[in-house]
Amino acid sequence: MKRLIAFFTLVLIAVFLGACTRTASTSDSLPATSNPSMRATLTAMSETSTPTTRPATQIPVASSTPPPAETPTPGALFIDVPMSDPDREAIERAYTRGILPACNKNQTDPLTFCPEEGILRGEAFIAEVRAMKGSDYVPPEPLGFFWDLYREQIENPEEPEAKVFYEYARYAEELWRLRALNSCRAEVLATCHYRNLSRAEATEFLLRLIHDSGYEPTKSCSLFRDVPNGVWYNKWVCEFVVSPFFDINRMGLEGFRPNDPATKRDLAVWFDTALEYRSKSP
Repeated sequence: MKRLIAFFTLVLIAVFLGACTRTASTSDSLPATSNPSMRATLTAMSETSTPTTRPATQIPVASSTPPPAETPTPGALFIDVPMSDPDREAIERAYTRGILPACNKNQTDPLTFCPEEGILRGEAFIAEVRAMKGSDYVPPEPLGFFWDLYREQIENPEEPEAKVFYEYARYAEELWRLRALNSCRAEVLATCHYRNLSRAEATEFLLRLIHDSGYEPTKSCSLFRDVPNGVWYNKWVCEFVVSPFFDINRMGLEGFRPNDPATKRDLAVWFDTALEYRSKSP
């Protein structure tokens, strides 16, 4: 009997010690709290929770596809002359009439006009003749009496530019015959086709467009500090500012800037105004 009692006593002691060990293990992994119900909840959560595996971070790979090309504003002809541009209609008419070219010579879409850039004098010869006679008119073959253009064709006959110089010569000689172009050098007949058309030179081109091609202004003035009396373009500028072309809102505070390149924007507006004036003239 004593042996039986001792056996049961040992069993009870073993059960008690096992329970204490489990409770201590659970308590060590839980935060301390004096609330029994909260501790019971935390104990249940710790027994049922399972570790989760965090997904690997995906490192973005740079795309080899280039960003989409800029597209023109719907309804606009040029990507750099949006519908909101105040000169858009004049610019687009100058292009569709064949007077001023686009920047991309291959005429691919989307077209760019580069309104703040200038044009070469050679390009201005073509613009002036086309404004006078229409884009379908092609002047006769050049005779070669402008020294600088003739030299370019003789010295570089196989170069791609030779064809361009040939066209410049064709239109320059047409303007010469119309008495609408003077030599840019005193010692020899020359066109200076490689220079940008200046604002002062543009006044002469545009006034000849609305008058007889041999027209010469007679009145000088002192309207601008940078257009002094005695310079060849003084009379042209003086008449220009009282013509339909002139818009005081397009002028800066620095004066007329006669030697600055005439921008394609200004030329488009001026040509457009000149052609409208001619269409209304008797």
